[in-house]
Amino acid sequence: MMLSAGEPAASASAPSRAAADADARGDAVVVARDASYAPQGYRSFEFASLSAFRGEVLAAVSRGQASGRDLLLAVAGLVRPTAGSLAVAGVELAAPVSNRRFRLRTSERLQRGTVGFGVVTGLLDVDERQTVEEAVRREAGLRGGAADEDAVLDLLAELGLATHVDQRLYQLEPAARLRLTLALACAGGVQVAVCDLDDPFVGGASADEARSAIGTVREFALRHGTCVIVATHEPVLALDVRAVALDSEAAEALDALKAASGERRPDMEGGDAR
Repeated sequence: MMLSAGEPAASASAPSRAAADADARGDAVVVARDASYAPQGYRSFEFASLSAFRGEVLAAVSRGQASGRDLLLAVAGLVRPTAGSLAVAGVELAAPVSNRRFRLRTSERLQRGTVGFGVVTGLLDVDERQTVEEAVRREAGLRGGAADEDAVLDLLAELGLATHVDQRLYQLEPAARLRLTLALACAGGVQVAVCDLDDPFVGGASADEARSAIGTVREFALRHGTCVIVATHEPVLALDVRAVALDSEAAEALDALKAASGERRPDMEGGDAR
């Protein structure tokens, strides 16, 4: 993979007790408070507040792709919020200077291998001539994690790609591409894995296929203590995981989804972005 003034959204629900307790203990791996990204007139996420924890999948839901993608890029340290605060694995990537509302302190840098990212077309691309195993092994090696054959094959098996290891990326169906981008994000034993489920690389995967993949990566996160954050414009993909809305439309959609769902499921949170 190559590095080539809004209003708060309506709350979807109160955070779960477990999440609130973990936040109080300082167990959150990713914490954003009123974070915004709007450089030089470009408008993306605004007033985003969230906490994400080890061993869980958090879905960041927005009406369009840009704000979710940019939030993930900020978590990975590839873009810097223009307001508010953001901390990842104890590293402050953005924090306001006391009594200087619109300035940010000089940010720290994440250590190599802290955050893994899935495919971002045009920014974090993959060579589609590679096999699935080669792509994931290369990514794990770049992050300084275990890149031996056994480690890579174990990861691919856990994420439902055991039968695809020798396939070239251009041969993959959308459902397998979706699982591959999640595998790329998780490769190398990262603490935080972030993945844009709206990226064109995974275009064509059905909602059922996406929910199945999210269920698989949720089990992976629980086993390995990984914090996984996915971005999507589809509220239905948040049915089985905790969710945060990045704008008021997404918050309303999550509220409606919760009201319509009779199944027991994780709590949904309202984000503070417009």
